[in-house]
Amino acid sequence: MAFAKPYLMDAILSMAAFHLRSSVPDDKSLVQASYFYSTSSLVAYCASLESGITPDSAEALSMTAVLIAFQAIASRLFIRDDLGSNPDNYPTHYTPPISWFYYFQGVQTVVAASWLWIRDSANVKAVIADPVFQLDLYPQASNSFFSYLLEDLEEELSTEDPLLAKVTAQAYLHAVRVIGWAHQEIDAAATLSFLTTVSSRFVELVEAKRPRALVIFASFFALLKRMDAWWLRDIARREVMGLVGIFPSGSKWWQCLEWAVRIALWDGDIIPQDIWSAGGNKESLAQGVFFLQHVGLIDN
Repeated sequence: MAFAKPYLMDAILSMAAFHLRSSVPDDKSLVQASYFYSTSSLVAYCASLESGITPDSAEALSMTAVLIAFQAIASRLFIRDDLGSNPDNYPTHYTPPISWFYYFQGVQTVVAASWLWIRDSANVKAVIADPVFQLDLYPQASNSFFSYLLEDLEEELSTEDPLLAKVTAQAYLHAVRVIGWAHQEIDAAATLSFLTTVSSRFVELVEAKRPRALVIFASFFALLKRMDAWWLRDIARREVMGLVGIFPSGSKWWQCLEWAVRIALWDGDIIPQDIWSAGGNKESLAQGVFFLQHVGLIDN
């Protein structure tokens, strides 16, 4: 299929180049190759989409959409990590990867438009899961793991226009429901569903750097810690610490970041269940402040 569809071939070659770069990051030829094939694939892919999805192109376009989304994550690995371990360096340098939402939701759009022709494709089924969501109907309940991310929501919304406040509330609630579901899922890849299912309003809130949206986003990145994939290597630490650095010292949101920081900084390939499941809910937040003090992120 890739030999017949150059944009798919270029997407594969781009990911191959990024993979090689992850082992040999200073090889300039691999740097050039990764971006050459990435650009070539994206240009041809967009041109094919503009021409319309057909039975002949549906499968290749869907596979290319997935690879382009993965490229967006993989390229993040090579942003030079020159900020050090001090979160004070992050506020003026760190930018949340908003583009991930657009790339992954683009996958959803292309797959939906192609579904009539690809629903029986073994290739598509191998890379695009169809998760069965079992979302918490009451994410603000005290026994809901991430309920602390929704505390004082009414107070935040009280300053917004009533119609916008309703949409904002729905955006927060759905985002927390999805990360709560992913936290309980055995399949770690379920976490990526967050990128495809959150609302456009939630993306706007992240872009606006609304604190609640950022701590929810940090929790999502922490969930990625479980995924054993080269293109996610160290992503949890980098992104969580980047988001942590946006918050000023003494911010009330620090305690809501405790679980994400604990997971992101975990040193080991396997996170014990007692660590993975600890730190949620209001009762554990006091311990979280102690943890942040211990790792030197806030003053004693």
